[in-house]
Amino acid sequence: MTAMRVAARGFTLIEMLVTVVILAVLASVLVLSVGAGDEEQRLRREVERLQARIVYACERAELTGREVGLHLRAGGYAFSAMQGEGWRFIEDDPALKRTQLATSITLSADDEALVESFAEQPQLLCFASGEATPLTIELAAGPRASHWRIDIAFDGHTRLQQRNIDDRDWRAVERGRR
Repeated sequence: MTAMRVAARGFTLIEMLVTVVILAVLASVLVLSVGAGDEEQRLRREVERLQARIVYACERAELTGREVGLHLRAGGYAFSAMQGEGWRFIEDDPALKRTQLATSITLSADDEALVESFAEQPQLLCFASGEATPLTIELAAGPRASHWRIDIAFDGHTRLQQRNIDDRDWRAVERGRR
């Protein structure tokens, strides 16, 4: 019998290393793209939540006959009601409680940066008549995320807009209520 030599079949070390490198690159790209989407979704939820709270605050002002204000600061916002001695933060309504935004989210009002502490006077007033002081609130989450804007008109209507990082123009988002 002649000894047959069977050739070993398998992968070389170099082929295995190349495969591992390709898989590592694909995994890192996937992780980075999923992470960016999470931040964008978090920003959109926060914008929609703020818009809903503004609408609710203005409706509350109409129903109670008492003005409601919105105080904005870098990193958060709070609602207040006019008391005899001035503006007091609303603590008894969970929907209007003070809110701290994620550190990655920036907030501005009428194209002006905000300070770290709440101002004595609110930037937005919702009157018992249903009117409001016009205001534009802009939120963004990092340099690569889209920007969101809530426009509040004098009649209390809100309009939600978005601008992607590559765009110059704002586009309306079908979410505006009231």
